[in-house]
Amino acid sequence: MGRENNSLENRPLEEPEGSSFRRVTLGQVNNNEFCSNQVITSRYSLITWVPKSIILQFARVNNIYFLAIAILVFFPFSPRMPWGLASTFLGVIVFTMIKEGVEDIGRHKQDREINKAKVTVYDIYEQKFTTMESQDLRVGNILKIHENESIHADIIMLCSSSPKGVAYVNTMNLDGESNLKEKIISHLTDKIKCESDLQEFKAEFDVDHPNSSLVKWNCNILYGGTIEPMSMKQLLMRGCVLKNTEWVLGLAVYSGIDCKIVQNSKKVPTKISVIQKELNHIVYTIIFFILILCLLLGGFGKYWNDHNDSTSAYIDIPESFNAGDVIVRGLTFWIQLVAFIPISLYVVVETQRLILCSFIKNDLKMYDEPVDRNATWRASDIIEELGQVEFIFSDKTGTLTKNEMELIKCGVGDNVIILKDKEKIEDIKRVMSRSGKSRDEAVNYFRTLSLCHSVFPTMNNDKLVYHSQSPDEIALVEGAKLVGFELKERREDCIILSVNGNEEIWKIAAEIPFTSERKRMSIILQADDGKIYLFTKGADTVMLGLVNVQDPESIAEELRSFALEGLRTLVMAGRQMDLNEFMAWNQEWKKIMLSNAKNKDELIDEACKKIEKDLSFYGTSAIEDKLQDAVPETIQLLIEANIKIWVLTGDKEETAIEIAKSCNLINTQTDLITLFEPNKNEITNRLYALEEKYQLLSKSFNELNKVKDSLETQISIAINGFTLAFMKGDKKLSSIFFRLGFIASTCICCRMSPSQKSDVVQLCKENGKWITLAIGDGANDVSMIQTASIGVGIAGKEGTQAVLAAEYTLSQFSYLQRLLLVHGRYAYHRMTHFILYFFYKNFVMEVCEAWFSIVSGFSGQIYYLDWFTAFFNLFWTSWPSIAFFALEQDIPPEACLKYPSLYSAGQKNVYFDIKTFWTWIIFALFSGTFIFWLPMTTFPGGVGSEGHEPGLFWISSVSFILLMHVVNTKLLVISCFWNKINV
Repeated sequence: MGRENNSLENRPLEEPEGSSFRRVTLGQVNNNEFCSNQVITSRYSLITWVPKSIILQFARVNNIYFLAIAILVFFPFSPRMPWGLASTFLGVIVFTMIKEGVEDIGRHKQDREINKAKVTVYDIYEQKFTTMESQDLRVGNILKIHENESIHADIIMLCSSSPKGVAYVNTMNLDGESNLKEKIISHLTDKIKCESDLQEFKAEFDVDHPNSSLVKWNCNILYGGTIEPMSMKQLLMRGCVLKNTEWVLGLAVYSGIDCKIVQNSKKVPTKISVIQKELNHIVYTIIFFILILCLLLGGFGKYWNDHNDSTSAYIDIPESFNAGDVIVRGLTFWIQLVAFIPISLYVVVETQRLILCSFIKNDLKMYDEPVDRNATWRASDIIEELGQVEFIFSDKTGTLTKNEMELIKCGVGDNVIILKDKEKIEDIKRVMSRSGKSRDEAVNYFRTLSLCHSVFPTMNNDKLVYHSQSPDEIALVEGAKLVGFELKERREDCIILSVNGNEEIWKIAAEIPFTSERKRMSIILQADDGKIYLFTKGADTVMLGLVNVQDPESIAEELRSFALEGLRTLVMAGRQMDLNEFMAWNQEWKKIMLSNAKNKDELIDEACKKIEKDLSFYGTSAIEDKLQDAVPETIQLLIEANIKIWVLTGDKEETAIEIAKSCNLINTQTDLITLFEPNKNEITNRLYALEEKYQLLSKSFNELNKVKDSLETQISIAINGFTLAFMKGDKKLSSIFFRLGFIASTCICCRMSPSQKSDVVQLCKENGKWITLAIGDGANDVSMIQTASIGVGIAGKEGTQAVLAAEYTLSQFSYLQRLLLVHGRYAYHRMTHFILYFFYKNFVMEVCEAWFSIVSGFSGQIYYLDWFTAFFNLFWTSWPSIAFFALEQDIPPEACLKYPSLYSAGQKNVYFDIKTFWTWIIFALFSGTFIFWLPMTTFPGGVGSEGHEPGLFWISSVSFILLMHVVNTKLLVISCFWNKINV
């Protein structure tokens, strides 16, 4: 419909100022203007590996510190053998470089596999197919893709082996969705049946400049003096796999880094754990401590020299000892006491984190057998923060629920049809078999369900299977099928229904897709009799303002009753359009679709508003999304662990609240405070009243915790995105709201947009140094996941965008209890004690060195042999401590889940702070003093006439053996879990 009158399309449009596009000519390969198809994800080449890796290593402060030591050790004032310490430092650097090199080899192999893949290209001038490597593809090449073959560039589909011009692709690599997507050729290219037809087909394509959008794409095809828009249905993107189609021919329009899959490869924000930040601060304090100690020892050395000039004739004491000599002597002590900071500290810490992460991946209790998926991790740097989480921000659909949609109820006219009730279905069928208003309402309602969607059917083992990006749409189509409206086929230009056995063909005149901003979808169809119909479905918040009804309150009440059952609701509407009205609108619509203007989205929205008005109300729908297994029990455990849970969902208020009740977030003993205010004045007054009641701003968070504990009835908060928008930019209101949420057991945020989800997480971080965790399963949760301290992705049915953005991946929400209460708690306990012990053992050794400096007249002479110190750090104490703390369990895993309140140790960070650290160091001081003086005072010694100490080697050796026994005994004492591996 509307394709006969193409007077508008027959002339080129004048692009408005600011428009942008690239023009691609069919068969004309462009080698210079556009990028190559080579993709490089590796960091290094064979030439750049060493210099780039070294530069990266010295971006770390500790490596700069040890580099300075390694240089100073070659000067004459160094008390250590230069190559001993330098080789140890070099070994650490080389080890890290090799580790990064091995990781990069994996990237090189992946790049090589992709870039060297063979692709079939048609040469339009030679009129033959050739084979080339993927990296040699260029924009303008014509590709032939075979079934089960990956697509190596973004291409416009020109024809397919299907007589209907249909192809199916799996987009798992692109968006993570396993269901097939239907692609349909444009009617302008339906003349192309095979490669031989390309010779006569002269066409040009104006496409968007490269961007990351996977849902919007502008393209105009210029052919035979005609210009028409194309859509995403003709774009086959790199990374997709051709399925259920023998072959397709396509024109490459984006290559290499311009492809959408590469454009979507965003840099993941760097997250640093609180423990890591604290560790860095401790290293800085130790450096300052060493600096002060070395200057003091240098000063005492001057004092000793000034008062012992004739005590020992064998010592060559300088005649003068000025300030410069004090500094040089201080550098001598600095080199002597270098091991106060373990040279392998960051290497062993990272090794320990990798071991702890491997436990998560191999935990069979977090393995989901039905889908064959285990828990995974993408970043090990923040594993200990899993044991310190104070706030959880959770999505609802697909995270708390299964995202398995089923149409339960249909509100048609004055009737509510329960689709599980066969008698109700027969009743509505009888209504539709008679004439009258009730019949028209019912028919239009179920036509909306079966026509207004993006679902496409395929045959699988002689059975019709529906595919769509939205599980809701499949539920609606399958629900309509139960009543006799069966979707049989969908093509580029028409939809075929079977209505109680009678075939109906509806020509597609225009389709306006659903967006999160519009919250509705519309489709304009032409019936067999030539009449034009508009069908629209969407959220009640926007749809009720577009329909003409005498009693809107009754509709709102019906929707409310559905929501109170925890069901997801939609409103169906539409109208018959006047032909002249449609033709005028369609002319404007095509002009907009042909435009590449930057404000195209705004123009589309304005055009849609012109027809999406004065709609007839057809009915409502109620879809059930069942809870995942063990969600209420998991939430109860997390609340008992003193973790505050906020649910951020796009669902309407009543639906979200009912789901919250079924999840144990809200119970009968909870006082629910609803913040659904219509304007800023009302929400301001409401929040100020609550602030005055609980004194929220005048109290610290510790005091607010006491307020929460003193409440006779626990409170929960429910707020919608509309009300939350009033607070944006008002720091005082936002602070009151957050503090109110702090004393509440739970907070339910409804009608939330993706950006608002992120804003709520950011609000929490701005009001304190809380450890936050965001968990979700869809693309709309990505910003929230990236904003939170820890991101957890649920590998569900909404793609892998959330999984790729998250640090940890689970297949079920219930596994979160084990991830936090077991693995998280263990990780915090293990990492903190491991770091404290690692510093303890080195301080014990260096205290002995410091004592010997004093005994030896502040000479800076080392006490232990160089190789003793090196092996002490690299082998004799590092690996035992790694083995012990990797397996450490202060209580069994079952007890972690049985007594969730034990989790609070990590939240309060009781095991790792400056005070705790220096307490360990004081113990190290006592231990080192004992280890030094026991052999020094009990072993026979004496000084010869030439200053030779015959017993020094034996004394230091005995002291070192004693040191090994003491630090390993300490390891056994503080460990709570002995086993055959670590003992």
